[in-house]
Amino acid sequence: MLSGTVTISLADATAVDPNSRPGESKVEKTPPIAFVEALELTDEEQLILSAVRDRSVYLDETAFYLLLNKAARIVERTDQRAGAIDHPAVENLLRYPQRYRGRPIRVKVRVYRVEKLTVGRDLSPSSYWAADRPIWKLSSQIPSPDDPAGGLVLAFSTVEPTALGNADRITESGDRIYRNGRDVWFSGFSYKVWKRADTQGIPRNYPVMVLWAVDPAAEDTVIQSGRSFPVHYGIVLVISLLMVYLWIRRSIKQRERIRRATLQRSHRDTAEQFADRSGLTETAGPCKTEHYSLVDPLLRTAAEQYRQEKGTGHADDENRTS
Repeated sequence: MLSGTVTISLADATAVDPNSRPGESKVEKTPPIAFVEALELTDEEQLILSAVRDRSVYLDETAFYLLLNKAARIVERTDQRAGAIDHPAVENLLRYPQRYRGRPIRVKVRVYRVEKLTVGRDLSPSSYWAADRPIWKLSSQIPSPDDPAGGLVLAFSTVEPTALGNADRITESGDRIYRNGRDVWFSGFSYKVWKRADTQGIPRNYPVMVLWAVDPAAEDTVIQSGRSFPVHYGIVLVISLLMVYLWIRRSIKQRERIRRATLQRSHRDTAEQFADRSGLTETAGPCKTEHYSLVDPLLRTAAEQYRQEKGTGHADDENRTS
């Protein structure tokens, strides 16, 4: 069984068949309820929920079976009411369990393991849950880009999760294993934070849900902290940003090339003009020192180099003519 039972006695709890055998609970059939009715809690139900202890090793408290009973009676599908149900992040379920306890929530997860539990073998008998009704335990997580391990979520479903499809492997005990996980939507009640050891023996805190629906999720969505984001939107956004970046980078480089070419052309024209004036001055006589010293040294060097090249080219023409 799941780590003991905490029981609250209520005078008008759901009736049990007096002819039932010891240890066997036969709950009278209760009428189905609509989704709106599931939101309402009686004073007795609020009392039971207020007695839940978070971060304890006990799972199957009276409130657990109470929520199972309410979830099993909901006959209205909630996938069309997704906008009316809270979509909390796992961090909030762990940090504020009292705030969400008994409230309908909807979370998108990736399921890796499903176990079938029965009363007497895995669960304690309760006046709120019939002994012949199985429960399915779903081990799941909400992976995110920042945390590949994701937030772990344990859920107990009152209906068989057929939306998961065929399992990749079935263990000897009948557990269904999904190696890469299956993306689904959990619709149910938030129950508590349960403290238990993981597969490596390390104590961890898990948010627990009691489900009335497990709906298939679209395959083109990325799970992140209880919210979904279409992959194709992300791809289009990344490609658009990349194209804008490349266009801006190309424009900057092109402007830099034009600026450098213009600057080089301006320097060359200035050097040629200065070289021509300097040559005339040297023919008529030496140039004045004070005027010559005011010339930019780089420009003066370029002009002298140009004049030497021009003189060398002129001498080569005379040699070829002679």
